[in-house]
Amino acid sequence: MIDTQNEALAILWNVSDSQLSSLLEDEKKLIMVDEIVKPLLENYEKDFGGTYIDIEKNLVIIYTLDFTKTDIISNSLQLRDYLNLITFVPANNSLYTLRKSYNEILKLAESLILKSIVLFIDIKLNEIVIVLYNKYSDQNEEFLEIIKQYVPTIEYIDEIAISTQPRRTVPRQITIPIMGGDGLYNPVRRSKCSVGFWAKRKDSSDNYFVTAGHCSKPYNPTLYLTQWNSKTAYFPIGPIVFGNKYPIDVSLVNITGENIDPRPSIRNADSKVNDQLLINKSLPAVYSYGAHLCKSGYTTHVTCGYIRAFDALYINPKREMKPQMIITSMTSNHGDSGGTVFSYTPDLCHVSLNGIHIAGAKIFTIVLPKQIIINFLDLELP
Repeated sequence: MIDTQNEALAILWNVSDSQLSSLLEDEKKLIMVDEIVKPLLENYEKDFGGTYIDIEKNLVIIYTLDFTKTDIISNSLQLRDYLNLITFVPANNSLYTLRKSYNEILKLAESLILKSIVLFIDIKLNEIVIVLYNKYSDQNEEFLEIIKQYVPTIEYIDEIAISTQPRRTVPRQITIPIMGGDGLYNPVRRSKCSVGFWAKRKDSSDNYFVTAGHCSKPYNPTLYLTQWNSKTAYFPIGPIVFGNKYPIDVSLVNITGENIDPRPSIRNADSKVNDQLLINKSLPAVYSYGAHLCKSGYTTHVTCGYIRAFDALYINPKREMKPQMIITSMTSNHGDSGGTVFSYTPDLCHVSLNGIHIAGAKIFTIVLPKQIIINFLDLELP
């Protein structure tokens, strides 16, 4: 019997809240070991298939084709105290083969007019994965026929989740905190999205919220706050001063509304203990396959999943290509777009910022990395 599960991460790992701190320490150590192993494999990509963190087994799994090369890892002085945390598992495909095939598939994808499709290398599966939102597109069918030679794994999921419409009312004159994951209402589109994170531009003293670019169209209106579990949008936050869907799906909301208290934190109100997660801007983003990521959004609140891929290509329903995406297994839905993506620290109240939610479905979420956003818009975290 599992004790209390207030935290979404406890649900993902199927443990009690009381076990999370210890497991997060274990994951932190695995990520450190993974960061040591990955450079050792760089010159042997024909002999290995990559690395994956398995928190349940407390191991860094090294997918291996040529077991005569395992001494490269085992004899590393940096790893001598952590050999109990690594294991070698047979693989069918090397990193070299996967990357070569993936690049050839990308060229084919660029030459055809594809729609609602995601392409990436799944290290755990040791295969190239094609995820289809639009099963019956003629162009997609042609593409799938051509790439059969690469023997990819094909996954079909529900159509991409992007919005609905809360009711707008007269704003109340109170001071209100706004955090990552809070709801945003666009009165022009009559649709909702979520707050990503509070940021500043290096050349301006203005305050902004970052959210998804597709939340801004068509007229870059003033957005309103929509709190969790409410269908009322009652508090004006400010106008969208930058909205872009291609090549980077990101918007900036200028915080001009009165009595707004922007916070460098994330809403986690379903937790009875840590209802507000504090963003530690000095913490690096997570870049290990199999590590956890979570998101906070208006519709599904805080959910967690595992990192499946980095540098994925997402082609949206309007056939716009979006490279360098992160793929996770977390749940998301309409209205979560723009919401904060983060990783817990062992104290369960501080988190690292990893990016924002761009699109998703029941067990699949696409993430735009934080660093791409910051570099593109010349931002800094308060």
